[in-house]
Amino acid sequence: MNRPSALLLALLLAASACSSQATEEEPETSTTTAPAEEQPTSTLGTTTTTLTPATTTTTEPPTEWDFSPSETPPLVTLLEPGSEPREVRVYSMTKGTLTQSSMRFGLSIVQLVGGLSTIDVVTVVDLEMLVEVTDVVPEGYVITSTFGASRVSASDTATEESLNLAYSSLAGTTTTQLTSPTGQVLAVAVNQQSGDFGDITAGLAGSVAPFPAEPIGIGARWEVVGQIATQGIVVVQTSTITLLDIEGSLLTVEIETVQELGPDGMEIPGVEVIDARLSSISFGEAVWDLSQPIPGSASSEGVQTLVLNLVLDGEEATLDQNSTASFELPSPAHLGAPEGTQSFDITERTHFEGTLEYAQDPPVGGNHNPVWQNCGFYDEPVARESVVHSLEHGAVWITFAPDVAADELEALREFAQTPFVLVSPYPGLDSPVVASAWGVQLRLDSALDPRLAQFVDWFAGGPQSPEPGAACSGGIGDPG
Repeated sequence: MNRPSALLLALLLAASACSSQATEEEPETSTTTAPAEEQPTSTLGTTTTTLTPATTTTTEPPTEWDFSPSETPPLVTLLEPGSEPREVRVYSMTKGTLTQSSMRFGLSIVQLVGGLSTIDVVTVVDLEMLVEVTDVVPEGYVITSTFGASRVSASDTATEESLNLAYSSLAGTTTTQLTSPTGQVLAVAVNQQSGDFGDITAGLAGSVAPFPAEPIGIGARWEVVGQIATQGIVVVQTSTITLLDIEGSLLTVEIETVQELGPDGMEIPGVEVIDARLSSISFGEAVWDLSQPIPGSASSEGVQTLVLNLVLDGEEATLDQNSTASFELPSPAHLGAPEGTQSFDITERTHFEGTLEYAQDPPVGGNHNPVWQNCGFYDEPVARESVVHSLEHGAVWITFAPDVAADELEALREFAQTPFVLVSPYPGLDSPVVASAWGVQLRLDSALDPRLAQFVDWFAGGPQSPEPGAACSGGIGDPG
């Protein structure tokens, strides 16, 4: 089992335990010769993969909502009804509701094979996601989630590079799930181009814990037993949920989640597994908002032990893996674009060399240089034509007047640490600070205006851009 695959497996299993709540047209060809467009990380709308806990089937995208029902829906059992007043808890969401969130998974893992250390690493993954209530149907709600920008930090360079590459391939992946009014996932369709993550999205979708059908009040406890498929491994997950508080549409819950391998054990391609044992437990809290498609906030921590007896190079060996994991979902951005954001129709995005003219200044899209500008902070102005290519990939470009105050400059440097954010001075700017993304722009009097953070939260990763989540590194420029 190679190192990146082992780390991915560990991270996926830990993430599923800790997060239990939770077509692009080709650009018109220019008459000017230019290098071919780099391939986007993912192309939406070309393939729909229908997943059940242990199977994968590829079909053409449906013209209507056409899901394959889950073969093993979670079993929900009410243990205690809680105090009066009690009522059946159901979601009440509106079609078109958009929520953008940032998830953080942390994992510390130590792995021994035959008594020798093979992995000893700490990894943190930040992942952006855009979630929309696509439709309201008689069965409940159609909820579509699109994975956006990601960033991996690890305690060694090789792991960080391999996982950043793997997670970048997840950008653009969409999951569309049919969810009952009580929050039970009835069916899932996944548009996923990357093979690196197998069926991670189905695994996460299958870990959502619904409400019981009976009336419940504060103090209620219920159990949810379901299966999660992660890279062909079936895990049985049992979550015990306690309702701590109710305030309007907000329900605060405490969650204890236990995982163990399914009856078929574990199969790893290319490796003979004699037997396997998995023990995993996590504890956390979440605030569920009945008007939104994802929790208002959530966090959890857990520990996991995996023991494999397997055959390596013709000899039996034992793999011992111990890990601690954490999951955090901060309060997501429900507000959308901040007040004052202007929108523009962008009709061209062809590659050209040299200097180009733009309708907006700074530009918010259009034709651009074949090579994009790397995201990060720049002390000197950068070429507009290259940055527009970055905008096409989902970047937010924050430009500032050269005479900006020192405290604001420091704040801008902090923004540049965010994935898919590019910051640079812009001579002749008619506002002290201007934030631009593909097709949208916000002019501000100060970098300390809270609307700048809201603009970055909503547009970084490019949910509205032609190639959301495509590369914002590996281009030109050396940001400081």
